[in-house]
Amino acid sequence: MADIKDFYNAKNIVALWEQIKTANYQKPLAKWFPYRKTTEVDITLAYGYEKQNVALDLCAYDTNARIRGLQPISTAKMEMPFFKNSVLFTERQRREVMQTVKFANNDLAIATALAGHMENVVDILLNGPDVVGERYRAQLLQHGGIIVSSPKSHVSKSAVSINYDVRGKWQTNNVDYWTKRPSEGTTNVLDDIQPIMDEYQKKNGSTPCSWIMNGRTWLNIRKDERINAILTANGFNKTVEQVIQDVLGQQVSIVVNSGTYRPDEDEPELPYWEEDVISIVPNKQLGHVLVGLTPTQYDEMYSEAKRDVASSAENFCIQCRHRDDPIQTEAIGSTTMLPQFDEMDKCFVIRPE
Repeated sequence: MADIKDFYNAKNIVALWEQIKTANYQKPLAKWFPYRKTTEVDITLAYGYEKQNVALDLCAYDTNARIRGLQPISTAKMEMPFFKNSVLFTERQRREVMQTVKFANNDLAIATALAGHMENVVDILLNGPDVVGERYRAQLLQHGGIIVSSPKSHVSKSAVSINYDVRGKWQTNNVDYWTKRPSEGTTNVLDDIQPIMDEYQKKNGSTPCSWIMNGRTWLNIRKDERINAILTANGFNKTVEQVIQDVLGQQVSIVVNSGTYRPDEDEPELPYWEEDVISIVPNKQLGHVLVGLTPTQYDEMYSEAKRDVASSAENFCIQCRHRDDPIQTEAIGSTTMLPQFDEMDKCFVIRPE
């Protein structure tokens, strides 16, 4: 009989993740912040730059160019947060698999018997860091910053907060507040959102945008009295999106994010997106989620030691440690991760005050 570790190993765990992640683990915000691999451990983030549509000077021939001042930019160097968990394949579980396949004695039987356990490993050790990445994206788009925390972390009980709006300009210029939030049964959604859409158009021109919100907020907007009056006047021949576009003069796509996650296996589910919060973003890439090297991956680059290690397309790391006494396999998932918000000044939010 083939050895179980010929099937239960880092390479096969990562291969299973690549096979099922698109269908089973969709992260809708990833198109705005895709993953980008980096070999760096310490990242320098730049804050404060705002793109400006300033024309070049008219100039006479054979004269010197006028020197313009660069905008002041603040930088901060920080170590990328490190995330790690493990899952144990115990002696009892190993025995159960071997008993299941002892009469079949073929590779397919072993792979089938291990399938459920390996899917559980993928869910914890590879979807886990993907959840961290999606939580980063949601926090940036709603708050302009991120909070890194884990309820059971042995590193620290306190959260690490990173504010990307160092000068406070984004909070002042790109965030607006409802006079009456949609959950309160508003009749003025379009009036409330018009000023922030005007600011969006100043920064983005006619670039199509997406409104990102949760399902309950979208349901309440569809109940808005003014929107429904326009729908009725048009014999319901238009969609709510078309009414919004007609009134605001801007191509708008509605993105409903009702996904949830658990900070820990014993914690209650939390929504990625808060109720009554709408982020207005251009339909283009806004930054990256940088995925750096873990200590295991870094050591693999410079050490000749042979370990059972594999990395996913995102650069998430899996290592399997096979022990003889007790006869166990520990699968360890790890990553280092930090987002970049390059187009922060082009993104807007309307939220409760």
